Amino acid sequence: MEKTAQYVREQRRISVMALCAAILFVFCFSSLVSAESLPLTFKTTKDQLNIRIAPDTYSSILTVIDEAGTVLYPVERTTSNWYKVRFANNVYGYVYKAYVTPGDAVKSEVKLFSGAALRTAANRTAPVQRLLSVGTEIDLSSADGDWYYAKGYNEEEGYILKSSVKEVSFNYPAVKVPDVAVDSISIVEVTSASVAARSGPKTGSSAVATVKQGMLLTVTSTTREADGYTWYHVVVPGGAQGYLRSDAIKSFDTSYMKGKTIVIDPGKGSLTSETATSINNGNVGVTGTLEKDVNLAVSRYLQAYLNKMGANVVMTRTADAGVMTPADRAAIANNNNADILISVNCNFNQNNSEAKGTSICYFPGNTSTAVSSELLNQRKRLATLLQQNLVQDIASTNLGIQEDTYTVLVRSTMPSVWVRLGYLSNASEEAKLKTSSYQLLCAQGLLKGVLLYFK
Repeated sequence: MEKTAQYVREQRRISVMALCAAILFVFCFSSLVSAESLPLTFKTTKDQLNIRIAPDTYSSILTVIDEAGTVLYPVERTTSNWYKVRFANNVYGYVYKAYVTPGDAVKSEVKLFSGAALRTAANRTAPVQRLLSVGTEIDLSSADGDWYYAKGYNEEEGYILKSSVKEVSFNYPAVKVPDVAVDSISIVEVTSASVAARSGPKTGSSAVATVKQGMLLTVTSTTREADGYTWYHVVVPGGAQGYLRSDAIKSFDTSYMKGKTIVIDPGKGSLTSETATSINNGNVGVTGTLEKDVNLAVSRYLQAYLNKMGANVVMTRTADAGVMTPADRAAIANNNNADILISVNCNFNQNNSEAKGTSICYFPGNTSTAVSSELLNQRKRLATLLQQNLVQDIASTNLGIQEDTYTVLVRSTMPSVWVRLGYLSNASEEAKLKTSSYQLLCAQGLLKGVLLYFK
């Protein structure tokens, strides 16, 4: 009898343990499932919300969301406190979970054969709630792997395979970064065959540089002198400054730039594939300067100048981006019907630290990708004008224009060029390329080439 009672107690203990284990399993499994299921949209709950470049309050700010209620699009939960969210042009950032709430459902329709199944769980063997006909409108509220959580017109809810639903297009917000501050610039064209820019606003002042007919120069100020002439204080080749008399130059009108669409591609600075785990920094200078940062700085200065002249400027990236292949960069230009595409990059030579200079490449076409003679001439002309003016303004060694088969150039359908500002493997060129003053000169040189191209 006593043995039987002990046996019963033992069986009860085993049953209780099994029940606890089952409950623990269900709890853990449910937590795992809910962790994988993400709302399709978030709404922000505070003004001036910081989006970080990493899931950490101490990481740099990628962008700031101005108003509460802004729609964001999560792609994964990285920790218990942070969500990874997507922006335009494959840029990603991180938002703290306390500042977002699930957003509105996204409307779509069933696209597959009649009888697409609305199931009770994200599993092909789960019971079917309802068979839906093609064209049935549904509201999608979250995603879980290959499944959407959906609500039908009759308020029934359940999971439906993503492949059964019409493709959902998301209006990803653009990353807003502070505008680069550049002064409005006045540009003049040299009309004399050859004239000296002088150290002061007088004919007898010493010469600081010789400028030639057709050159575009940036004006910093003007002064009226006793000789009756207006003298222009200008930036001469290499970044030095001097004075030119008004009878040697004329104002250069840039009003025709209004409405021109220019795509600027700051090279590198993105993930190169879905499996990449780190940003492509590009070439790294002898003292650690990252090419992606130089490319972006010059590109943003060029963008600021062109914006002031009324051009419509599209940047392939304004910060470090997510997955962005060279083909993606060309597609941005193609989709925006760009007039021209300028890809800004730096060079590197592993075997020769003395290599230096500036060059610009264009794609002339080949047997697999034909280029019309008209487009070829436009590409070559764009490369030539950019090269002449860039080399002039930064006083760089002129390596000329070159032909190449970079994917960005091959895939683009408009006049496009690949700029090589200089060599990060050369200590003296790297030292200049990482300074904002030299980056400004690079942008001004490229700007003048663009102006002459469209003139």
